Amino acid sequence: QHPLLATLIDQLEDSGRYWARRAEIRAFNATNPVVRKGLALTPVKFGISFTAKHLNQAGALVHVYTDGSVQVNHGGTE
Repeated sequence: QHPLLATLIDQLEDSGRYWARRAEIRAFNATNPVVRKGLALTPVKFGISFTAKHLNQAGALVHVYTDGSVQVNHGGTE
């Protein structure tokens, strides 16, 4: 694992209260039989490497809801 990536993940975990939020979600899911919540932090690093410059563009649609949840739609593939 790249040291810069490890540092970035640590910072994201801290600033986003990742582990505390995971514990809160686990507790919520244990007491609610209908609604399930989840949270993940998934670092991805890849290069596009298309030879045509116009194919090297990217975009994403990000929705941030008032309850704090986020939805991300993108055209990327893995």
